[in-house]
Amino acid sequence: MIKNPSFESESPSPWVTSGDGITILTDPEIARSGQRSAAISFFEVTNSKQRPEVSQPIKGIENDRNYQLELYFTILQGAPSINNVCELKIQLYGGSTFAAVIIQEGVYTPETYYELEFPFGGSQGSSTDLEVIVSCQKDPPQELKVAVDDFRIVEQPLEDNGK
Repeated sequence: MIKNPSFESESPSPWVTSGDGITILTDPEIARSGQRSAAISFFEVTNSKQRPEVSQPIKGIENDRNYQLELYFTILQGAPSINNVCELKIQLYGGSTFAAVIIQEGVYTPETYYELEFPFGGSQGSSTDLEVIVSCQKDPPQELKVAVDDFRIVEQPLEDNGK
């Protein structure tokens, strides 16, 4: 369902980038996976007004089915203190926040990829936009760089709820 999930093609298409601070990198040292120089989405947040985003339309989601979105992220540089909340947000279905990860100092080991898994139901129709956003409540003390890679949506078995 997700096209170019590891940003491997020469063009980021069908991913769309918006806002200041988005770069698609070609660097196998930073990429989580890939047989060649993989490109990944790279968020650079330097102030609280920024809302860098990468998104793409997702088709093939069926009503009354369960799915799981899986992706990996890493902090490449910086992490805000406990007094400043920065988030990696995942949005579906017209911008409602589907999941968020708080990025704070001491929580994640830099340059280590972490897997995120978010279950969701196909209750909104057969298509939606997948949006990935990094935002901070206050200006971070240093540039925050977050990378994402290896997206996928997996259909999950329906639970019979005892029937």
